[in-house]
Amino acid sequence: MREHSVLGNDQMILVLEDNPVFSNVIVHVLEQFPIGYHVVRNGKQAVQAAADKAYDLILVDILLSEADGVQAIMEIRQLSDHNAHVPVVGVTPDFGGNGAGNYQGSGLTGVVKLPVTINNLSNILQNHLGPLGSGRLSPQQANLEPETNVRPIVSGGKAASGELSATLKPENGVEGPTVHSVMNWAALQKTEAVLEDDFQPELADYLKNGPDVVRAMADAIEADDFKKIEKLAHKFRTTSLVFGAESVADLSAQLEAMGSDGSVAKVGETLKELRLQLARVLRKLREKTAR
Repeated sequence: MREHSVLGNDQMILVLEDNPVFSNVIVHVLEQFPIGYHVVRNGKQAVQAAADKAYDLILVDILLSEADGVQAIMEIRQLSDHNAHVPVVGVTPDFGGNGAGNYQGSGLTGVVKLPVTINNLSNILQNHLGPLGSGRLSPQQANLEPETNVRPIVSGGKAASGELSATLKPENGVEGPTVHSVMNWAALQKTEAVLEDDFQPELADYLKNGPDVVRAMADAIEADDFKKIEKLAHKFRTTSLVFGAESVADLSAQLEAMGSDGSVAKVGETLKELRLQLARVLRKLREKTAR
């Protein structure tokens, strides 16, 4: 658990996130604002924290590897009248599929799509907590335009329609919507800007540990351990998105779904493709960072 308070401002955000890399990204973004935060790693800790303190906003990974993000929200809503009405914003890799659109009745107030940036988090804070001052924001950052990856939950619990395709930067430098891009360099640049001095160590860990994660998935598949497949694939999906590795994240999402469903039909084929895509991604990241 990680906690930070701000002198002169008693507003506090509860963050539920089990991925240490993504948790670090969120913390770095939150530290740009004059507001306190408390980070927990699982649903049980989140429910206990909400029972002990009246938070002003809750950010929660709705696709936790232990599948308890939504359950935690529902339990928190039952704790008190305050918790029944506190804004709860879900963090999700997508607005459809396994994203917020499937969480009717979960108690979500809204959703923010990865990556979490100063821009979209500023919109969330302003919408739910009011003016917070500029903090460490530059004049340009303090005057931010709305982003398309911040969405309210409308009647019935579904995310609003009209999602825009993400603009990616393929290797040829031409911008445009690309579904199967190997890398999203814009997302990587945003992560670097957020993490600052922590970026290189975090990236080095991803480059080093990525193949080990894939090997662990292969071992889990061999052992028919679907729960472990789901857990490993979920965390790898989120971490890969943080570093712009969208092809790896997409295949990890497929393995995550297969682990959740206990489906073995294409799990070996998907893992093989993941291994190939990861090799391409790691090569491109090493080439990029070596320049």
